[in-house]
Amino acid sequence: MAAGLPKDAGWKIHHLLVMDFSSFGHLLDTLTEILGAKAVFIADTEGPLHPILSIWSMDEKSPADGSPLSAPTVYSKLISECKNNVIIDDISSHLLASSFIGVPVVLPDGRRCGTICSISTDRTFTGKDSFFLEKAAKSLACLIEMEDIIAYDELTDLYKRGYAETLFRHTAHWSSFAVAFLDLNDFKRINDTYGHEFGNAVLQHVGATLKRLSANGAFVPCRYAGDEFLAIFPAYSEQEDVLLALECILSELSTPVSILSQNFTVSASIGVCFEADSLHAYIVSADSAMYRMKQTHKQGIAVSGSDSYEWIPKSG
Repeated sequence: MAAGLPKDAGWKIHHLLVMDFSSFGHLLDTLTEILGAKAVFIADTEGPLHPILSIWSMDEKSPADGSPLSAPTVYSKLISECKNNVIIDDISSHLLASSFIGVPVVLPDGRRCGTICSISTDRTFTGKDSFFLEKAAKSLACLIEMEDIIAYDELTDLYKRGYAETLFRHTAHWSSFAVAFLDLNDFKRINDTYGHEFGNAVLQHVGATLKRLSANGAFVPCRYAGDEFLAIFPAYSEQEDVLLALECILSELSTPVSILSQNFTVSASIGVCFEADSLHAYIVSADSAMYRMKQTHKQGIAVSGSDSYEWIPKSG
């Protein structure tokens, strides 16, 4: 997973990728014994690499955490395509195993978040085994739902800043990582002029815009504090791709929109950092670049450590 992703990967980050499975491990340890399985693993079926996210194994030769596309995860991908449980009697031609079973992890709102799968070397899985795996999948879905409640900002429906720390811990070792810091211009004046209800509506509009523009998986938006936001790029191909995404954000925000029946245009300044040793350092550097832009042009994009790149919207 250290390799950069292709430009058209459409990478999507979700809770399965950054979850700490330690609290769930005892259940799957027990499940491995009940099934008499060689291994039980959780796989992501949304991203382009379909990695094994965590594995409980009775055999050290089983696939490791973070394994990219391989026979087990090819089979787990079938589960999301079939939208149902999958039992395959004979996979000996692909693995040192005789049987595969997998069930989807389905959240209460119907979203599918990967799969729980198992492989066995000496027995064929049955419907009873499928029942046990379903119970584990429902428990994992409940855990994800609880983390959703904790991770999301209620006003903007974006991730909270704490999620950025979790995301950094799990993805900063990839070949590319960037953080953009976005700050709305004159937000205090907006609150003083139009009232806090209107100010909250502006924040909701910004949140909805960031969420819509990140739907292709290019970046992960977070609300940092007040009228400050982060756009985290955990796997980009070229710096130009990041800058184009940020230009798109500013262009969308600078488009006039009706907020509480009032015609309004959002103005924002963005700073971006492409290299640092910690998330704190990324944010500090991006914040500094953002203030440089705010002091010069009020609205636009500045790159940390570079005076040669500045982008100003045509309407800015």
